[in-house]
Amino acid sequence: MIKKLMLLIIFSAFIIMGITSCTSCDMSASTEPDEEEPPAGYVNVTFRVDMSAETLDPNGVHIAGDFGDNSAGEGWPVWDPSSDLMMLADDDEDMVYEITLEVAVNSTYYYKFTNGNGWYGEEWAGDPNRSVEVGEENLILDIVVFGIQP
Repeated sequence: MIKKLMLLIIFSAFIIMGITSCTSCDMSASTEPDEEEPPAGYVNVTFRVDMSAETLDPNGVHIAGDFGDNSAGEGWPVWDPSSDLMMLADDDEDMVYEITLEVAVNSTYYYKFTNGNGWYGEEWAGDPNRSVEVGEENLILDIVVFGIQP
C-alpha cells in the first residue's frame, strides 16, 4: 500500500511540474480534419492539388465544378471559382491544397482547380475536366499536380 502511495505521489509531482520523459510519444495536434460523418445518402470527398510548382495567386486556390446539393439542401456554387466556399486550404504548409466537400453518393462529378478566384487562373482552357466517381464511402483523392491534365 505504501509503495503504491509513493508511486502516486511521484507521478503527481511529475504532472504538476510538467516533467515528461516520453521520447516516443507524438504529442502534436492532429492534422486530420475533424469532420462529422455526413448523413445517409452523402459522402465526404477530399480533393487535393499540389501547387509547389506554381506562383500562388493572392486570392487563393479554388475548385470549380458541378457538385450538386449538400445534405442541407443547399447547392454548391456551380462552376464558380470566385466563391469562398470553394477555396482550398494548406493547413500544414506543404503546398498541397485541400478541400472536403459533402456530395451525394453514387454520382460522377466534374471539376477543375484554379490558381486564384477566377477563370484567369484555371489549370487549362476547355476540356478535359477532372472527374471523380463517388460510391457510398468517403474518399480522399490522390494528390494531383496543378496544370497536368488527367
